[in-house]
Amino acid sequence: MTKKKVAFSFLIFGLLLVYFLLLSNILASPITLRGIIISDCKILTNEGKTYKIFNPEKPFSIPDNIGKKVEVLGVVDDVEGEIGITLNSLKILIDLSNARRS
Repeated sequence: MTKKKVAFSFLIFGLLLVYFLLLSNILASPITLRGIIISDCKILTNEGKTYKIFNPEKPFSIPDNIGKKVEVLGVVDDVEGEIGITLNSLKILIDLSNARRS
């Protein structure tokens, strides 16, 4: 094989590897969403989109925070036609308008 063919083969292999890593979310970057937890495993964002929470178990204690405004950081993914997020972190946001009333 000539050097050009070897270099081209490595280029194609590298591009395919990056493509498959992106498909498997290994290289996916986390995003931040703000919204309200509406059930044990769903969040309604401020933009009106609903995301399934793929990992609602501890340490996030999602059932204890239903109805609260939150900010979540995680990787969004489409699994079997359902868009969801795998949480990396969860922060409860303080609703100042409700806090002043109480």
